[in-house]
Amino acid sequence: MKYVYRRSIKDAPPPSTAYRGHAFRLSIEKKGRKGHSQRRFGFTLAEVLITLGIIGVVAALTIPALIGKYEKSVVENRLKSSYSIIANAVKFAENEYGNGFEAEYVTESWSKENSHYVFEKYFAPYIKIIKTYPDNECLTLSESYGTLSGSAMYSDYNGACYALANGTALIFFAAPRNGHLFKVLINPSKKRRIDGRDIFNFYAVNKNNSIILTTYANSLTENQLITYCKSMSARPYNAMGRTNFCTEMLMRNGWKIPKNYPVKF
Repeated sequence: MKYVYRRSIKDAPPPSTAYRGHAFRLSIEKKGRKGHSQRRFGFTLAEVLITLGIIGVVAALTIPALIGKYEKSVVENRLKSSYSIIANAVKFAENEYGNGFEAEYVTESWSKENSHYVFEKYFAPYIKIIKTYPDNECLTLSESYGTLSGSAMYSDYNGACYALANGTALIFFAAPRNGHLFKVLINPSKKRRIDGRDIFNFYAVNKNNSIILTTYANSLTENQLITYCKSMSARPYNAMGRTNFCTEMLMRNGWKIPKNYPVKF
């Protein structure tokens, strides 16, 4: 006699996809070594969206701060390096041509020809230069802005432009009297360079028969420096560009951007 084995529906294994109320959960079935089924549940769509939203908020809060911190460190390091490069070139030139040698190369007027001549004779031999910019590019490099959206506050075709090995660009202006200008561009590839963030100024001045680098703003108070550094005027005080005052703030603070620095990153 044959025996028939029957199983009721109650003995059937649960389906691989389960519904609990209206929430749909994905399940993954994985066979164990002994043939038993193991069910793992994933996240609901709502849970995934909430998690992604939290990640997005955190990223929006932290990424701009990290970028700003990085840009500040680039400015601090490159400006300090550029100041050292220029100061060393001035000292080497003094050793060769004598203390206070500036009187030898006073020019009669502002011109790019004079700027090229003076820089390449007296300073270029002591600076590692990657390339010399053509005049049309040099004019574009000389443009400075007060804000990212504003129009150019300043440009000058009388400079000589050079790319340096430390990643910066240098614009030199030979003055017709005491005070030749070294303009440092932290990141020359930027299309809109902001005073006090991308551009900084140093002047080679004959003082007590020795050439020093200065900003011409060293006699001002801290509050005055802040006021003129954040000014939207191209020349906010004593016919000096606002870059001078921003540069002086960093010089006084050991080449670190102070907490009260008015130019934002």
